[in-house]
Amino acid sequence: MFHSKDITMMERALILARKSLERGEFPVGCVIVRGSEVLGEGHRTGSKGQAANELDHAEIMALRDCYERINEWPGRLGPLTCYTTLEPCLMCLGALLINGVRRIVFGYEDVMGGACGIDLSKRITWRPLDEMPKGLTMGYIYDGNEIEFSGGLLRERCLELFIEFYKMPESSYLDGTLLKEYTLRQAKDV
Repeated sequence: MFHSKDITMMERALILARKSLERGEFPVGCVIVRGSEVLGEGHRTGSKGQAANELDHAEIMALRDCYERINEWPGRLGPLTCYTTLEPCLMCLGALLINGVRRIVFGYEDVMGGACGIDLSKRITWRPLDEMPKGLTMGYIYDGNEIEFSGGLLRERCLELFIEFYKMPESSYLDGTLLKEYTLRQAKDV
């Protein structure tokens, strides 16, 4: 269930995604909030040119912004919400969860690399917990935390940005991938 605040924050993420698109970058924007307070914002960089990389995702940039704004670990502030125009990948999901995000709202589904359907109860450790040294309290970072995933908020508006990106002649990012093919097939339905 989405609320008016959700729409407002996703619209803010869309503005950030548009900034990336205007620079020829993959159009992902992200806003991290506590209640109605924006703690961090980011948009995708590093998806074009010789310096292209798979680290400067919008969610990572928003988390960096959180650290710069609040000068401490965001997880201390209570449960946070992330609004992003594209379903987070596994790297971003892990970073968001470690930093206190307990609700993730995304616009467009990432059919190729989206991680919001992952089963967080399936984890493997190198050593069973009952074999850990006495007195060491060790638990999984996700234990006891309910995580909510909500997809499809302003999906059509998010999709339009991805279609626009993939139709740019200079765009070669993710050429030949399922995500690009799926997105362009969606263009016919929009």
